[in-house]
Amino acid sequence: MEEEARPSKKARGGAGSGLTALALRLAKQLAEGGGQNQNLVFSPVSIHAALSLVAARARGTTLHELLALLGAASRDELAEFARGVAERSGSRGAPLVAFACGLWHEKTVALKPAYHAAAVESHKAETRAADFNSKPEEAIEEINSWVSKATKNLITSILPRGSVHSSTSLVIANAVYFKGTWSMPFDKKDTETRQFHLLDGRTVRAPFLRARKDQAIAAHKGFKVLKLSYRPYRLPHWQDMYVTLSGRGRQKQGSGSDDEQPRFSMCVFLPDARDGLPGLVDEMASDPKFLWDHLPANRLETGEVRLPKFKLSFSSRINGVLDSQKKWRS
Repeated sequence: MEEEARPSKKARGGAGSGLTALALRLAKQLAEGGGQNQNLVFSPVSIHAALSLVAARARGTTLHELLALLGAASRDELAEFARGVAERSGSRGAPLVAFACGLWHEKTVALKPAYHAAAVESHKAETRAADFNSKPEEAIEEINSWVSKATKNLITSILPRGSVHSSTSLVIANAVYFKGTWSMPFDKKDTETRQFHLLDGRTVRAPFLRARKDQAIAAHKGFKVLKLSYRPYRLPHWQDMYVTLSGRGRQKQGSGSDDEQPRFSMCVFLPDARDGLPGLVDEMASDPKFLWDHLPANRLETGEVRLPKFKLSFSSRINGVLDSQKKWRS
């Protein structure tokens, strides 16, 4: 999923481009580490936000390694980027987007004032004390409940039993919730069951959404890209007027201009060869600009477009994946 339009040169630099690079490298590493024969889904912005909070309290070599991994020049740059992500949540001009970040610390160990201020003010994180020493299971239940609420009950648990214990001093968790409607919805009655080809060579029967409309599509050597846009949310006219009149001079904030509203799309990269996905992922991970350079620029007459319906669920430990990222920087 990407946010339109292509960001400015300033936005593409620093932590923004670092997020894209990290996302593509993680996709490659997670796929190679056990995701070859299953669907893979993860939130790069969540991982980036959590590591940014770690960087806010890091020093010396650890800080330098985190900054290099996240593609940022300083902690201030990370904080500015994190603040922008948090403030964009729930934007009136986009689908429903909610981003929540929480930090739990052992109640007998107080957070340093500077770190607490950075977490709350810059990273927009909630901070709470927890009894990891004597009531670790209650702490796990509280954190899982927080995540469940933040994701509208789509994710009910992220910490398994036993994952928090008496030696735990800090837990950082975040959650992203996104709900959108296609700008050009597929018609349910056009759904058709067809063969779907798996990476291991097998085929399965799966329902496919179908459409015969002009699409934002681009054909490149070895692969194609389809961009499906989500419908922007529009305020009712009276609400738009209220925001404008109460904006104290910030009329643009409530003007409802489409140019000022964030837009979101889902981009589907399809290799021409049935076994071409690993090679395409390698190519994407080799250069962060690859993603932006190959997105469709225009809507074209495409005939019939078919997209399989899917439901994704994935879990993974990324400790080893993050350790391997040092190889990418050497």
